[in-house]
Amino acid sequence: LAGLPVIVTNNSMAADFVIEGECGFIVNPFDEKQVLSAINEVFSSEKAAQEMGERGRALILKKYNWESESLTLERMYKELLAE
Repeated sequence: LAGLPVIVTNNSMAADFVIEGECGFIVNPFDEKQVLSAINEVFSSEKAAQEMGERGRALILKKYNWESESLTLERMYKELLAE
C-alpha cells in the first residue's frame, strides 16, 4: 500500500500477489546473487520501481482491501452454515 516495489521469497504466499500485480521480484532466499540482483534492479531503475509500486498499490486498493475481502468472508460463512 506504500506504493513501493517488493521483493518476496519464492516459497511465500506473497509471490502470487507479485505475479498478479507485476509489482516486484520473486527470489530464492538462499540464492544470494538472485537477492542482490533484485535489490540492484529496484535501485537502478527509479521509473520501473515506481511503476511496480503503483501497480501493487492499485491492486491492493482494487482487490485486497477489507471491503472486497469482507464479501468473500461473508460468502464463505454462508456456505459453511448452509452445509
